[in-house]
Amino acid sequence: MRIKKEEIEEKIDELKDKFQELQQSVSVLRKEGKDTAIAELMVLDIPSKIKTASLTQEEHDIKRAKHLLKDIKNEIDDLSKGSDFDRINVLIKECFEHLRNNEKKPAKDNYHEIMQRYRLLPKELKQTVFSACKGLRERLE
Repeated sequence: MRIKKEEIEEKIDELKDKFQELQQSVSVLRKEGKDTAIAELMVLDIPSKIKTASLTQEEHDIKRAKHLLKDIKNEIDDLSKGSDFDRINVLIKECFEHLRNNEKKPAKDNYHEIMQRYRLLPKELKQTVFSACKGLRERLE
């Protein structure tokens, strides 16, 4: 199915805008010290995908570029929020701080979030945080 030339050009302009936005996001994350290597490699493929879509004016080429942009966005989102392991480490630190200040309720709330995220960790990372989690549990009882 062919779509109108104006619609194609509009979609290609949207792809270009999204590409610029994602490039800026990757740059910001890099400046924050995040490891953006994967996102940067993914971004390298976009100009050629957009160029192909522009030349062929085929819907499937536009969809390929959109799909790659979506993958890059997902990678950026993962980098932005950090990993479960990073979040667990922050929560453990906060939990011990709450306990030092006799704040049991926020400490328990943090502990519950730690346990939810702990289940998602690979085995080797679980071993890294296990003793801290065990110490927290003992202090919360």
